[in-house]
Amino acid sequence: MAKKPRPEESSEDEVFHVEVITKARVNDDREWEYYVKWAGYESDADSWEPSENVHSCDRLLRSFWTHVGTDNEDYDPGYVVEAEPSWIAREREFFAKRIKSQTQEKEKERTRRRNKHLAFQITSADAKPTKATKRNQMQQLKEFVETINSGVRRTHLVERLAEFNLV
Repeated sequence: MAKKPRPEESSEDEVFHVEVITKARVNDDREWEYYVKWAGYESDADSWEPSENVHSCDRLLRSFWTHVGTDNEDYDPGYVVEAEPSWIAREREFFAKRIKSQTQEKEKERTRRRNKHLAFQITSADAKPTKATKRNQMQQLKEFVETINSGVRRTHLVERLAEFNLV
């Protein structure tokens, strides 16, 4: 039976990451829109987004408004506030560190799972000794018991014990 082809993901399922918000403006409905720099895209992909599209960026939004000043007035449509380049650079650096940290954590988790699986394989392979190993151990034990019971001299007995790592 042939495998079914994977359905292509729709653009609705695709997740985009906000790298930084550089500006905010008041739209015709007197609501704020944000000019977003998207992670992994060039500046020609930057876009104005309604607040509901960036609502999950709480820390970034708080930082932006702290930097440019709190929105405590009614502004006319078209009013724009811009972040300073130094603030934008700090936020981009923060984002890069956070993404790097998340990537490292994901890699650690993958490695942990891989190693756990590998350890399980090694343990499983080593868990049951073979019949030949058991037979060999039993034969050595019988020989040792015979040696003890035969009344051999003591030095020979010590040598035999050493063979079995019992001394």
